[in-house]
Amino acid sequence: MSIKNIFIGFCLLVLTIGCQEEQVSDPIIYACTPTELLSNNHPKSDQFQMILDQTTETLPGIQFSVLQNDTLSFHGSSGMADIPNNVALMPCTKTMVGSISKIFTAVLIMQAVEEKIVDINDLMQDHLPISLIEGITNYDQITVRQLLNHSSGIEDYLGANYHIQSLNVPNRKLTQEEKIHLIDGKDERFPPGEKYEYSNTNYVLLGLMIEEIRNQNLWDVVDQYIIEPLGLQNTMMGTHDTPLPEGTARPYVATGNSKFMDIHQYSVSDAATGDGGIASCTQDLIIFMKALIRGELISIRTYEDMMQDRIVIEAEEEWYGLGLEMVNSAEGSIVGHTGSTSSYNAILYYYPESETFISVALNGVAESGEALQVLQSTWGNLIDATFD
Repeated sequence: MSIKNIFIGFCLLVLTIGCQEEQVSDPIIYACTPTELLSNNHPKSDQFQMILDQTTETLPGIQFSVLQNDTLSFHGSSGMADIPNNVALMPCTKTMVGSISKIFTAVLIMQAVEEKIVDINDLMQDHLPISLIEGITNYDQITVRQLLNHSSGIEDYLGANYHIQSLNVPNRKLTQEEKIHLIDGKDERFPPGEKYEYSNTNYVLLGLMIEEIRNQNLWDVVDQYIIEPLGLQNTMMGTHDTPLPEGTARPYVATGNSKFMDIHQYSVSDAATGDGGIASCTQDLIIFMKALIRGELISIRTYEDMMQDRIVIEAEEEWYGLGLEMVNSAEGSIVGHTGSTSSYNAILYYYPESETFISVALNGVAESGEALQVLQSTWGNLIDATFD
């Protein structure tokens, strides 16, 4: 996923499905308490909140958090987590964060590297059952590093056919192993290590590798090695049985005229794997990112390796490291990741030069018209307000 494509609508889904019956949830499941006390002392707080409120005039819900120099902060939200139940989206409400989950997966791998359980130059076949990966072209040549930086040449399981099949079978749930077998026999995209090409399959494989080396389910490893040590109250990884954790904001598509379509039953098929299974809120994401860069999850040296061991996406402008996207922007260099799954969109960025952390999350995408324009302009407005 390119760092430039911040908000990517699930267009195929929108064009294919029609109006669905709203599903009703018990409002109590959305109750949440912030991980840390919300201190909205940022001088732009009113402006941030105005942008959020303007966004939800045409889109269902949005969260935004910013932390600058460890002193100025804002954590806000606007709109709805569950429209039929009239449940507001709070700053602590969970949303699916899509490919931001890849940072979590990469951290778990790098923790194993620090423990000398894994080396990033190991072949993936050293840590995965041959019966699982033998259908992948060049499976015996692909390294852990190439999975981490998307240079493996492995086909992306999340192609158009996958989404069409998911539409034909609402609430479709495939295991991690079943997702891998979707690409059995597919040709290589290119020889391993030749170049960068984003593939979600890489991180499904890494998630399975974590299960092998820890002898635990991936979601339990996430809990033990990241969520519990950081005390994250509103972060959880979905399981195979419950891909969207309880209390996660409902996913919607804006269809125009302030109408929203609930697509929950089509949102479970690409969750609960190492490529995109985390539900969180923007405050927790910033706490996680801050802990990562300050050596609380892995050493600072290992974090630096995650950035420096990178491959070019676009010369002098964009790179992909070991689970981290990096880009040069008008506001300075950026480290982080974007995420998009179904109608959920999220961003987690760290700007080192200005010591600024920013995260935004939405539980809705737009089909067309005014809502799409608002979706595209929201990020720019928030960035302008932060750095002006």
